[in-house]
Amino acid sequence: MHDQDSADPTLTLSNPLSEAVSARDRDILSMVNTAIRKKRVLMAFQPVIQTARPDHMAFHEGLIRVLDHNGRIIPAREFIGVVEN
Repeated sequence: MHDQDSADPTLTLSNPLSEAVSARDRDILSMVNTAIRKKRVLMAFQPVIQTARPDHMAFHEGLIRVLDHNGRIIPAREFIGVVEN
């Protein structure tokens, strides 16, 4: 015998860890969007060196730097995974 509630696909169980991760992700997206709107982003260009010719630069990789409300650079590892998804 099936419980009627368990068959309802709109019914979800609360998972504190999932809720915390979702809240963190929303906060990160909000922080990045605010930084973009307020022009608190910088471009950084990092040289990429050829392994066969370490004295030769192959190209520059463009990287974004996001600044917090105090002007400090936020490490990409703190936001890039959320932003890329």
